[in-house]
Amino acid sequence: MFCLRQLFKPALKKYLTTQTHQFKHSISTAASEFMCVSEEVREAVSSGRAVVALESTILTHGLPPERALKLAADAEATLRSNGAIPATIAIMDSRIRVGLSSVDIERLIDASVKGNAKKVAIRDLPFALNCKDSGRVFGTTVSATSFAANLSGVRVFATGGTGGVHRGAEISMDVSSDLLALQSLPVAVVSAGVKSILDIPKTLEVLEAKGVTIASVGTDIFPAFFTRNSGCKSPGRVDTPEEAAKLFATSLAIRPTSGMLLAVPIPENMQAVGEAIAQAIEQAHIESIQANISGADVTPFMLERVRQLTGDASLEANVHLVLNNAKFAAQTAVRLAGILNDPSGNRNRTSKKHSPQIIIVGGSNVDMAMKLKPEKLKTTKDIYPPASYPGTLETLGGGGVGRNVAEAVGRLSPSHLFLTAVSNDFDGKNLFEQHPFISWKTAPAPLSSSRTAKYIGVLNPTGELLFGVADMDIHKQVTADFVESELQNIEPPNLKVIFSDGNVNVETLEKLVSLAQSHKVPFWYEPTDLHKCTKIIDAIKHDCTIDAISPNLTELKAIFERVVGKKIEVDPTSTSSLTNCVGEMKKNLLSLATNWIVKMGRHGVIFVNQDMSYHFTSPVVDQASIASVSGAGDTSVGVMIYLHYMKNWPWKKTLIGGMRAAELSLGCKNPVPDTLSVSIFENEHELERWSEKIKIREI
Repeated sequence: MFCLRQLFKPALKKYLTTQTHQFKHSISTAASEFMCVSEEVREAVSSGRAVVALESTILTHGLPPERALKLAADAEATLRSNGAIPATIAIMDSRIRVGLSSVDIERLIDASVKGNAKKVAIRDLPFALNCKDSGRVFGTTVSATSFAANLSGVRVFATGGTGGVHRGAEISMDVSSDLLALQSLPVAVVSAGVKSILDIPKTLEVLEAKGVTIASVGTDIFPAFFTRNSGCKSPGRVDTPEEAAKLFATSLAIRPTSGMLLAVPIPENMQAVGEAIAQAIEQAHIESIQANISGADVTPFMLERVRQLTGDASLEANVHLVLNNAKFAAQTAVRLAGILNDPSGNRNRTSKKHSPQIIIVGGSNVDMAMKLKPEKLKTTKDIYPPASYPGTLETLGGGGVGRNVAEAVGRLSPSHLFLTAVSNDFDGKNLFEQHPFISWKTAPAPLSSSRTAKYIGVLNPTGELLFGVADMDIHKQVTADFVESELQNIEPPNLKVIFSDGNVNVETLEKLVSLAQSHKVPFWYEPTDLHKCTKIIDAIKHDCTIDAISPNLTELKAIFERVVGKKIEVDPTSTSSLTNCVGEMKKNLLSLATNWIVKMGRHGVIFVNQDMSYHFTSPVVDQASIASVSGAGDTSVGVMIYLHYMKNWPWKKTLIGGMRAAELSLGCKNPVPDTLSVSIFENEHELERWSEKIKIREI
C-alpha cells in the first residue's frame, strides 16, 4: 500500500503555508483584474475543501447544444455527489470565470450555437482577456483550464482526454500545450489518457522528458481514451483514490510546481464500443495518408471522419468518459483535501483557531429505513396484533438531525463547524469519510464499548414515519464543557448563528444559549423528537428569547402544553383551526422564541412571529413521488439557516427556499439530496417561478 512517508510531512506543511499565502496574494492582485472566482469556489478553496475544475471546450466545441447542457449539469452533479465542489472554467467578458453558474453555462452554449465561441489554450489567454466583443466567449482547453485552476487554488481537474504529440509531429511539430501545462502547473489532471487520434508513444516520451508523473488507475497499461489498452506500459499505477491523493500530495511536497496525469481507463462495459471507435480512428488515419493530408489539417479530418464512421457512438462514449473521470477526480480531491488539511491524519477537519460563520451542534447517526408493504398499515394503530409484516429494509447512510442540518449547510457554505460525537467504530469512520461537505469536530473519544448512534425509521407504505427506534447514548458525549472549549476558539466577529438539535442534554443547551448571548448571535433550536422537544424550556432563562425554533405539529403541541399548562388541538386541513393556533402561539409562545417554523408534513408549513404569520402549502402533490420523508425537514432547516443568516434573505423568501430544498429531499432516499447546491438559490428568478407551485396565505 502506498503511503505518505514521515520524511515528506515537513515539506508538505511548508507547501501548504506557501500556497495559502500565494493564493490569498493572487486573489488580491492578479485575480482581481483578470479573474472572477465564484463565491462557492472561493470559500471552498479558502477553507480547504475538495474542488474539481472542469473544462469548457467540450461544451463549446465537442457536443450538440442540448447534449452539452446536460453534460454540464451531469458532470457537476457527479462531482457534488462524490463530495467535491465543481469549478467549471471559461472566459467571458474579458475575465477568467472559475465556477460557472447555470446561467453562465447556458450563455456559453448559446454563444457556441451562434458561432461566437472560440477555443482558448494557454498561449491565447492574453488575447481572450483583451477581447472587447461582449458576445464572444472562450472555451478553455486542458492547458488553459489547468492554468486557471492553479491560479484559483484548485488542485484537481477532470477532463475527457488530454492533448499530446500529433501523428506526423516529426514533420509538423504539432505538440499540444497540454503537455507543458502538466509539467509546469501543480494540478492533477484526471483523464482517460491521451486522445487516441494522437501519437501515444511519442506523447509518453515527451512527458517523461518533462518529468511529469503519470499513473494509470487500476492497470499497468496506459489507456488510449476510447480503449483500455494503448499498447504502451504505464509509467506508474494507483488502484484507489486514496493512493492517487497520496501520490499527488507527495509530488506537491517535493515538486510544488509540477502536475500529474492520472489516466482512468474506459469502463469495461464500454470496451466493445471503444474498440469500434479505435478501429474507426485507425481507418481515418490511413485515409488521411492516402489523401495526402498533413500538418494541422490531419486532426480536423480525422475527427470528422470518425464521426462519420461511428455516428453518435463516439459522442456518447466521450460523455461517459468525462463522467467516469469526474467521479474518480472528486473522490481523489476529497482524499487530497484531507491530507493537505491535516498531514498527520487527524480525524477532525478543523484547525485549532477557526472562524466559522455557522455553528451546528447535535447528533450524528447511521440511518436505516424499514418500509412496510401492506397498504392497510397506515398508522401505528394498524400494527396490531403483533405479527410479522412484509417490507423492505435499507441502510440510508448518514443521519441524525444535527448531521443532516450540517450536511445541508455544508453543501451551501464551507464556513461552518459541526460539533458532535461518533465512536471510532466502522460506522463512525464511514460517517466521517462519506460526508466530506461537513466540517466535523467530534467530542473526545468515549469508551471503546460505545457505539456510533443508529436510528431505524419504520415507515408506512406511502413513506410517512410511523415510529423510530434510536440507539443514541453516545450523544451524551456532547457536553457543556466540550462546546464551551470549542467556541473559545471561534473568532466572534465572523459568527452569524448557533444551531442545536434536541439530541444534546439540557446543560449543553443552556451553555449554547448562554454562549449565543455572549457572542450576540441568534440561536436556532430544532426540537428533534416528542421526547426531546421541551428541553429548550429548561435550558433558557426567563429573560432570554431564542431567535428561531422549528417543531413539527406533535412537538408544537407538547411545547405548548408545557409552557401554557393546557393542550392545543390543531387541524392542519382547517383554516379556522390554523388561525386559532397562530393566535395562541402569538399570545403564549413568542417569549420562548421570536420566529416559529412549524412543519406539518404534506400540509405544508406555518411561519409565525410578532409581525407576520403565513401558511405555505406543500409543493408535493403526488404522494407517490415521495422516496422518503426522512431528512426533508432537516434539509429545509439547514437551507433556511444559510439563506436567512448568511445571505440575509427575509423570512418569507427564506421559507420558499427551505421548501424548495425539502422537495428535493423528498424525491430521494438520502436525507440530504446530492443535488442540493448554491446554484439552486442563485437564480432567484427561477426560484420565484418555482414558488408558483405553492400557495402562500397570510393568517
